[in-house]
Amino acid sequence: MSCCASIVPIFQGLDDHSLQMISDLAIHRTLPAGTLLNTPVNHQGLFIIASGTVKVYSLTASGHEQLIRILEPGDFTGLELLFGVESKQYAEAVTEIMTCSINQNDFIHLLELHPSISIKLLKLYSQQLAELEQRLLDNSLESSTKRVAHYLIKLSKEYDQTTIKIPLPLKELAHFLSMSPETLSRSLRELEESNAIHKLKNRCYQINSE
Repeated sequence: MSCCASIVPIFQGLDDHSLQMISDLAIHRTLPAGTLLNTPVNHQGLFIIASGTVKVYSLTASGHEQLIRILEPGDFTGLELLFGVESKQYAEAVTEIMTCSINQNDFIHLLELHPSISIKLLKLYSQQLAELEQRLLDNSLESSTKRVAHYLIKLSKEYDQTTIKIPLPLKELAHFLSMSPETLSRSLRELEESNAIHKLKNRCYQINSE
């Protein structure tokens, strides 16, 4: 699975030898849906997602999941744990996944060999923070239909195509967008009725440009 490192943005620009070194350091595994990669009490290291979907969430005081972000191929989780930062987040496979994991000592050595990775990490975390702040603002100010529309448009831009598949169950997406499943279904119907989207099959939509 030498491609595992090559699809991660922070490793882009490294030469083939360095990418192969990362691949050799990594442990490659296929894990079923429902597998917990990291929890507040069980830190297993840095996981690069090679295929499949992972949800990152925290638990509220009442035990409900608060979805933070969705990870897809090229994303990773557990980096803060490598630097000794305490985390209250859970990372759980939504589908069957293929992962590459790297332990703390190997990753620190990698940063020492390639300082440019550290700069890319700072940029990535800044981007994630900005996206989280924007999502919180949107959830507090925008209507449910606009929130759903913006999410679908964002997916379309990330995939660079107008045909997209929502990468998680609609119940999970509803939590992510801070609305009930019923409200999400109603918002999707409204977008279809306005011809903004066209449903192709389960969780697959055509985003209309006009």
